[in-house]
Amino acid sequence: MKYYSARFRFAAMLCIWSMIFVTGCGVNKSQNEITDSVIDTKDSETSDKTADASTTQGTDFGIGQEESLITDEATLQIVLNMVENSADQTVLEYVDFTTEEFLAEAAAVYKTAHDNGYVYGDSQTMPPCEDGFISCDRLIARTLWNLGMTDQPAKGMDVGCEVSYLTTHGFEIVTDQSQLSAGDVVMQDNGVSGGPNWKWHTFILVSYDPETTMCEKYDCGHFTPEGKERISSEQPFVCPLADYGSQRRFVCGFHLKQKPEGS
Repeated sequence: MKYYSARFRFAAMLCIWSMIFVTGCGVNKSQNEITDSVIDTKDSETSDKTADASTTQGTDFGIGQEESLITDEATLQIVLNMVENSADQTVLEYVDFTTEEFLAEAAAVYKTAHDNGYVYGDSQTMPPCEDGFISCDRLIARTLWNLGMTDQPAKGMDVGCEVSYLTTHGFEIVTDQSQLSAGDVVMQDNGVSGGPNWKWHTFILVSYDPETTMCEKYDCGHFTPEGKERISSEQPFVCPLADYGSQRRFVCGFHLKQKPEGS
């Protein structure tokens, strides 16, 4: 009887260890979900809702390696194919506003969200953000709406259709990170190969230094790496272009095209 009990206990232990091993193998497959959970936890624990995200300037985020900042070729090719497929559907060859007007309107949309206590989330209204929700792509959608681009998809332009929308509405794609400049819209992936999805990120550049990869931007995404709400921060703010390291890899930028004088 004692021999049977020992074998039983041994089998039970093997079963438990097997379950632990199988569970652990799935960790890497859901790393982004884990990251999102950690960020959400930071949100619930953060009491300073008015912290200034501009304090990120000069902070060491443990990045700077070239591979953290450049997307993989497969993902970039998907984006380039989207641009090529929309090339014969051009709606606007040039925009009807300047870089300065674009940035001024982005500042106004951010200020409205900041001063009126908008909540992070995907707006469901047209014009975008009328319901008090704003996110990284909806900031850009509302900015464009206010500048006359009202032919956006239902609920406003989002990161999933950003490539096709911007490249058919007077923006040209920029694939060289060092060529980014003021007024450019930046798209970043989440460190996983594939096409645009809701985990990607986008924002509007106010300035960019290719030597240090530091940028100044308007960004109504969820949180800074320190867990501070971007909406309640003072903007524009300064941080590394890839402020979440490899989870914020550069995919491309979009540079607005103005009609040449005299044409």
